[in-house]
Amino acid sequence: NKNFNKKKLIVTGNGIQGYLIKKAKKRNKYNIDALFVGRINESKGIYDLLKVIEIIKKKFPNFQLAIMGEGDINTKQKFKNKINAMKLQNNVKFLGYKTGIEKFDIIKSSKSFIFLSHDESFGIALLESVCCEIPCLAYDLEPYKEIYKKGEVLVFKKRDFQSVAKKVIELFNNGLFENKNGKLLLNKYNWNKIANMELSVMMNSN
Repeated sequence: NKNFNKKKLIVTGNGIQGYLIKKAKKRNKYNIDALFVGRINESKGIYDLLKVIEIIKKKFPNFQLAIMGEGDINTKQKFKNKINAMKLQNNVKFLGYKTGIEKFDIIKSSKSFIFLSHDESFGIALLESVCCEIPCLAYDLEPYKEIYKKGEVLVFKKRDFQSVAKKVIELFNNGLFENKNGKLLLNKYNWNKIANMELSVMMNSN
């Protein structure tokens, strides 16, 4: 539409740190029933998440949600105030910002990943968790349809808190916390593969 030569446009996509995911291990020291990774911001569905946990708590009073990520001081305090108002302070813990192997150890050690973001162009954190082979739940956003075609992510209508909570409760009743198809995406969205693609294009360009 901007008059660029279509033949010279190459879509390389996004990637994840596959080598760290392969190296990471489950650690018994983490007690995480559900994990959220991302910016502490309303658009990321953090308040939707609390409504889901509120429902789950009726079945599992000691259910533990971990928040990995940071946000500005005011937003984070407002979020904590909401947690207290909903009497979920014993069910939610903040891990702060994590990187490297520790980040992926935590993801692999979690029983599930809940990511109720309202709008994503790709969703790196979701893909990382999928590739760590844990059950992942998210809203049914359009970009996900091009990435997850074999049930790697359990998707729900926006703000359908009851259905999300029901599925989590089902997972915990069954005790099955696996995502076998998730592993298959690990090599497809690898930074090495993307870097080689870009290198090949640059070396072969006129």
